[in-house]
Amino acid sequence: MKPPIYCDKISPGWCGHVQGKINEYCKHNGLGGDVPVPQYNPSTGDDCYCCCSCFAYGTPIEVAPQLYKLVQSIQVGEPVLATGTDLNGWQPRTVTELGGIAPEVQVDFMLTSKFKLQNGEERFLITTADHLFLNADPDGPTLIPVQSLRPGDEVRQADGGTARVSFVTWTQFSGGVRHFMLGDYRPGQPLDGHLVNSNGLVTADLSVQLEHYGGRLPEHTVLRHTEEDRPPIGTTAFHARYDTREYNEFVMSPELWPAGMRPMTPTLMNMPPSALAYFTQDQADDIQDHIGEQELGNSARLALTRYLFTTHGAYAPNVYLIVDWANESPNAWYFMDYKQRFIVLTGGLVRVPVLRREGLSIILAHLLAQNGGAGCTAEADYTGISLYLRQVWPDDLFFETFREGFTQIEEVFTMVSPDHGHGDPDNVCREPSLDCRKQSMMAGAAFGDLPSCAVPPPDFGVAGATASDLSEVTLTFVSAFNQPSASNPDNYELSRGANVLQVRFDENDPKVLYLTTERLEASTRYTLTVSDVYSATGKPLAPGYDETEFETP
Repeated sequence: MKPPIYCDKISPGWCGHVQGKINEYCKHNGLGGDVPVPQYNPSTGDDCYCCCSCFAYGTPIEVAPQLYKLVQSIQVGEPVLATGTDLNGWQPRTVTELGGIAPEVQVDFMLTSKFKLQNGEERFLITTADHLFLNADPDGPTLIPVQSLRPGDEVRQADGGTARVSFVTWTQFSGGVRHFMLGDYRPGQPLDGHLVNSNGLVTADLSVQLEHYGGRLPEHTVLRHTEEDRPPIGTTAFHARYDTREYNEFVMSPELWPAGMRPMTPTLMNMPPSALAYFTQDQADDIQDHIGEQELGNSARLALTRYLFTTHGAYAPNVYLIVDWANESPNAWYFMDYKQRFIVLTGGLVRVPVLRREGLSIILAHLLAQNGGAGCTAEADYTGISLYLRQVWPDDLFFETFREGFTQIEEVFTMVSPDHGHGDPDNVCREPSLDCRKQSMMAGAAFGDLPSCAVPPPDFGVAGATASDLSEVTLTFVSAFNQPSASNPDNYELSRGANVLQVRFDENDPKVLYLTTERLEASTRYTLTVSDVYSATGKPLAPGYDETEFETP
């Protein structure tokens, strides 16, 4: 599966040509404005993607001097005041194209920005990602995408003044969005006639934004920053770098939120100690360090996760499937709480770049196997592939999903340091080695046997027996036993008709006892079967671990 290629990189103007139909598709499927929508361009034969970009309904746009219209009221053929970068000569320009998303469709990732104007007034603006603002820094690039704005940055006001950014936060919005074009724009040309007054702030129209999407705006025209320069909004590094007190106050104060808007919540879930994790915490930390800072406003990944929840959730109707989007730690869990079952994927896992539909499907199949009773990690890897992945992706779809997905999982495993990939030999069930996990997945794909490295020792069972002479047998259990249950000679049966006469406990080792027997035959192999003996914690003998063989001297 190849990553999305923006259609306008292949065929300039194509997305603008089909934008109205794209918006109808987004409305039908409840997709946000920046979810890549697959296209087929018959003129070139290429597969590619287009997106939307819009203002929220209710945004006032200046259409004549001192006369504003709400963006949703503007129609094709009507005038809108526009200018160039010098903000001189605001002139009417005709709207040539409209698009947007209906109010009943929730857009998962929009950006709510708060600005303080030069006169002290405060303004909010709600836009989709990549909406372009006119930069107030004469030494910086001309335009700044909204997701690149940080507290303290300055942008231009329509009256020529300077507005300071108070905060920008990712939000959900369900009040409707709209965009418009003021004729075509060609990269490298002046921006005259394509900058508009949006609630007192200067922003670019859609024709300029489409060129930005296509990567065709010159370097000096738009800010392009690295994650080190400006950590993504809402991440841990973002809060460490900037003064986010006003940001936090807004996020935690519903009375301050504009209508139809809800900020992205902090980390949603606290996992109970009993939760079965896909990665150990050390492994998740390694992966997070490897992938670096994450862009929380990745609606394409959220749309993919919802799709996979639909396909996999059909095979576990009794389970709540949750994505903890703001959690940056790459992990997934299965757990039960008060008889309710949960599968949780973190946003940090979903945003791992190498994980796509196939790899995430393997992880979800693992979690479905845990819901089905596979309590150990490598066992869930095996069962997830052998049963659930085949069920969700049948026939030829299984081959493609497994091959691609296994490659993706292998690449993620390489992000874990060797010290954290060897597993815990004392806890094979919960922490097998990553190599053992890969063996288990391959065995599940081939319907082979579960590898021995994936099988933990039983909680309680017979470990072995030896005979030092012909009248005493030393019996060892894998863990400490309950002495009252182990004291009855009738709980021990020897082959060849020999009887156990007495039980004696080892004073130093709670796992060892001694059986006094009738005289045994020399140089003979015996089978010892144990029953009704319990562990010190009350667990019964594990199936298959209730007998052993020994040979007399």
